[in-house]
Amino acid sequence: AGAAGQLRELLRHSGEQSASAGAIWRELDELERTAGSGADAVAQLAAGSGRLLAEAATVASPLLRAAGAILLSHALDDGEPGQAARLGPLVDELRQCGPTAVECRVVADLCHHAMDAGADVELADRALDLLRTGLDGPEPLPDHERADLLALTAYLHRQRYLREHEAEDLRRALAAIDEADTLAGPGHPDADVIRDGRVSIHEMLSGPATTGSDRRAIFEDPSAAPEMRARSALGIVQELITRYQTRGDSAALEEAVDLAEEALRLHPGPDDRLWWRLMRAAQPYALLGWHISDPAKLDRAVELSGQALALLPADHPAAAGLLNEFGSELHMRSALAGPEEGMTGLREAIHLLRRSAELTPPRSDDHAPFVTNFVMSLWTWWKFTEDERVLDEAIPAAEAALAALDGNPAAERHRARLRTVLATLISLRDKGRPADEATGAKVSDLLRESMAEGNWTNVRVMSGRLGLVLAAAAKDWAGAADIGRQAIGLMPHVTSEALRMTDREYGLAEWAADLARDTCACALSAGRPDEALTLLEQGRAALLGQALSGRRNHDLDQVRALAPRLADELAGLRAELAEAESAMSAGGAAERRHALAARIEELTREVRAVPGLERYLLPPDLAGLRAGLRTGPGAGQAPVVVLNVSGYRCDALVLRPDDDEVPAIRLPKLDAAEAGRRAADFAAAVAALTPPDIRDRPGPRDGRRLHGVVDDTLAWLWEAAVGPVLDALGGAVPRVRWSPTGALTQLPLHAAGERGERAMDRVASSYVPTLRLAAPGAAAAQPRRGTLVVSVPRPRSAAGEQPLDRAAEEAARLAGRLPDAELLDGERAGTRAVLDALGRSRAAHFACHGVNDPESTSRSHLLLHDEPLTVAELMRQRLDGVGLVVLSACHTARGSDRLPDEVLHLASAFQAAGARHAVGSLWRVGDEEAEEFSRVLYDELGSDGRSPADADGACVAAAVDAGARAVRESSPAVVSWAPFIHAGF
Repeated sequence: AGAAGQLRELLRHSGEQSASAGAIWRELDELERTAGSGADAVAQLAAGSGRLLAEAATVASPLLRAAGAILLSHALDDGEPGQAARLGPLVDELRQCGPTAVECRVVADLCHHAMDAGADVELADRALDLLRTGLDGPEPLPDHERADLLALTAYLHRQRYLREHEAEDLRRALAAIDEADTLAGPGHPDADVIRDGRVSIHEMLSGPATTGSDRRAIFEDPSAAPEMRARSALGIVQELITRYQTRGDSAALEEAVDLAEEALRLHPGPDDRLWWRLMRAAQPYALLGWHISDPAKLDRAVELSGQALALLPADHPAAAGLLNEFGSELHMRSALAGPEEGMTGLREAIHLLRRSAELTPPRSDDHAPFVTNFVMSLWTWWKFTEDERVLDEAIPAAEAALAALDGNPAAERHRARLRTVLATLISLRDKGRPADEATGAKVSDLLRESMAEGNWTNVRVMSGRLGLVLAAAAKDWAGAADIGRQAIGLMPHVTSEALRMTDREYGLAEWAADLARDTCACALSAGRPDEALTLLEQGRAALLGQALSGRRNHDLDQVRALAPRLADELAGLRAELAEAESAMSAGGAAERRHALAARIEELTREVRAVPGLERYLLPPDLAGLRAGLRTGPGAGQAPVVVLNVSGYRCDALVLRPDDDEVPAIRLPKLDAAEAGRRAADFAAAVAALTPPDIRDRPGPRDGRRLHGVVDDTLAWLWEAAVGPVLDALGGAVPRVRWSPTGALTQLPLHAAGERGERAMDRVASSYVPTLRLAAPGAAAAQPRRGTLVVSVPRPRSAAGEQPLDRAAEEAARLAGRLPDAELLDGERAGTRAVLDALGRSRAAHFACHGVNDPESTSRSHLLLHDEPLTVAELMRQRLDGVGLVVLSACHTARGSDRLPDEVLHLASAFQAAGARHAVGSLWRVGDEEAEEFSRVLYDELGSDGRSPADADGACVAAAVDAGARAVRESSPAVVSWAPFIHAGF
């Protein structure tokens, strides 16, 4: 079938109606009449080749000679060396006997395909000589024929460049394709292919950003041929996939999916390239489906690739690539489905990926990524079955593919990914403990090379994560801490402001979970407690820290004094980046965001090179943290207790403003895995005890069991963590500022203990999501006054929610007692009106519904009248000068189980925006309890005649403590009084 297609293409290009053409048509009829497979097909092709070449010699027909060459090339499998051996002499013979342009094009194209299949570079050299002979012949060629030969010249030089990595080849490829594009006018049958080839070759030199506009110009030109527009759209799809792979930008995948569907609509076929369009269209569906865990999108990817596979002949040169795509998509779908539903699909995926790797010559540029996908499918099989035999196949395959990349610097991206996969497989086989010193050294080298600059950020971070694990397994605590520090240093790339918030959360969860806590634990085991705390702060609460850095433009005042040009440019870029937020996924606008973020990063490095600005926008070091506790909003003597929860060890790090050391209180009874289990059980019990509808509350028997889970968890929490810390601090401490990590961020530390004694009976508690909040805040951007009171009992934005019957009464009573209060209730409490009022108020109180999104806490929100007010939107506000925000709403201080160390929720979002203190709840709160708590809270805050906005941390903590005690007296169940917390220093 492939041979017949190429013969038809030859006849179409030649336009001949001669006896030679008739002979070719006869061979076509014979091929289709006696179509066979295997040895029969080879025999038929060889016989037909012999007949055509013999007749060509008799009548001196270049057309017959070219047709014979086509059949000869198909007589052997593309990957066999014999094909190149047959083509080489044919090329030399043609060059010596004065070939026509048609012969040059056909035979050079065969050499081009043979190179794709792994033929030696020598064949490309001979084909290039043939093309030069055709181009430099005695008679000038028509423009369309010259364009064909120049395009092939460019493709062969590109293949040489990918093999030999000589810059001269790339220069010649660029020159040839530029001239070919100029000569190939609108009437040229392959004008779109040549133009797309030009874009691809230029992209090798300058990157996708500089060529995307060319493809977009073609795609958006309504006068362009549908085929050209479809091809350009799929070229843009590949650029968007690259943006996702290198930057983690899922908005690029969403745009790519839309473009892929448009390409299929523009050029639905059928034609001999439909398989290619289907394969390209499947790729963004697969990646997006995996990124957002959407089985429907993975199903669409499998459907498209399956259609492509049905159209492509089994012996087609691209068959291996399509098998790899289809197998990879089946692998992703099976991995998402899990072991119970995914085993059948995974078995098929492994078969296809193994076959794809076998069909691809080791020297081919596709071999390494195909092998990587294959061994990753075996890795998934191991995860599902723990069958170690698959590792015995995966490891040698990965080692061989890695060895085949030696001497090919252009393949560094594939090499880095393969190194990380291989190191992981070896560590799985050896159960984290290398079998011998040589193996350990090999794995360390693999990971160190994968962390090198220039590789994809996710590969670098994952390599660092695995390197830490292996070093810790060998008890090399200092080495593990050093590797962790390097990986933490990459976090700004994972959380780039060019990405939307959900993508930043995804990157942190996928690549950096536990990294900061484990690095801290390793540093502690290495005897470096000061560094341990600094590294923990640098690696956790990255999104809050980012919001703090972006908000505090007062940092530019110091920059302006020492480097005014840099300060002005940074201010302008920040403003432009903020404006581009709404255009996140809109083609060139999204690319502009990435360019702005890159320039801001570059300028930030320039600022840090200025003497006196070395720590500009870096997380504070220990001296800076202590300074914040002395002079910032955290000024005071209450100790800050950082609870680090790691699988290696658990500790409480105590930071005091007047103490030069950071004592570490070892917590031997606190186990990270147990903490995770208990926190999950606690959350499930609390959710069952506090349903949205009172009619869904559990019966007496289930209620007793669930309350027992809550009580057991809090008793364990006291014994494992809170009790030992309070005992170590001594009895003279009236208040503790807790800064938990890991699973402890989901638990009420102030409620730890048993019915007779709780932590709140010994100390008042505050919660600190990150120590960076201790730094002095910016001055208010404008004068502020009064308290904003918001009441939304029945939000139009979520009609299904239960009405808050007491919210309006609570808000009206509060507005009546506070001077200069501004009440926005009901329909007046729209999002825009509330944000405008926040911009002029000194304090705020919200009586409304709060919703926690456990998958992406940046989407957690307050239900205002018209639309939700999200965490992401709040963190973009400027609330410097706001003293206190009280959130009389549910779930406003609950973060994500996926990202516990980010401590990202509504209360912390207000703090990131500039509010000094926030009061929130860890779970659902009843109307009566919320009303009682608020009444006592404001009684305490106003007891000395001051405005709530003027309360310091100790005062707010004491008021929250008093409010919780009041609820506790009337309703002693933990779920009634324990959700209320103070967030702030």
